[in-house]
Amino acid sequence: MKTAAVQADLPGETGLLTVEGEVFEVLDGYGLAHVRTSDSSIYALNRQTPGVLFENLQAGQRVRMNVTLKFRRVLHALLLS
Repeated sequence: MKTAAVQADLPGETGLLTVEGEVFEVLDGYGLAHVRTSDSSIYALNRQTPGVLFENLQAGQRVRMNVTLKFRRVLHALLLS
């Protein structure tokens, strides 16, 4: 897992964390996918998550995400494989 703190541009946010993880569940009917990182943290992607086409997500794929430090919310995701 690659992590790096960077400056955030959002009011109330103190920074971002870049994390990588593996999609382990895609719930098409709910428009929700779950990603697990190497430290066992779980993040959610949805149809509105910038950077990925939800329709292309499948279990087993690797994703890089920019996550807020304060609330651990995914701001952007990039499909790696």
